[in-house]
Amino acid sequence: MILNLEKREFAILAVSLQKVSRSVKRSARRQYGKNEGDERFQSFSSIIEQIKQITEKEKDKDDKVQQINLQLDANESSTLHSFLDWYLENLENNKKQYRDEIRMIENIYEKMSPFMVTS
Repeated sequence: MILNLEKREFAILAVSLQKVSRSVKRSARRQYGKNEGDERFQSFSSIIEQIKQITEKEKDKDDKVQQINLQLDANESSTLHSFLDWYLENLENNKKQYRDEIRMIENIYEKMSPFMVTS
């Protein structure tokens, strides 16, 4: 899946993933055990790594670029979609403080939803 994001959406996604990555890793280990938890976290980690690479490339480019494509395999898409679902729920609990972030995360979630297979 190629997720086309506005530059601001991409930035919010990058910050959001990075700021909770340690908590996500601990949670995965608690829920699935160390080995399986680490395997499941690997998908989350690969998304963060891809974002870092894109950020490095974009740093040297013209500021006129307003769209960024994030290419995700099926596992990464599922991981990101699940993360956004969980993250939105947590942001909703602190709605006033995170109003702009919530709106952008909702936009990203909506862009992904048509591509997600529900079980």
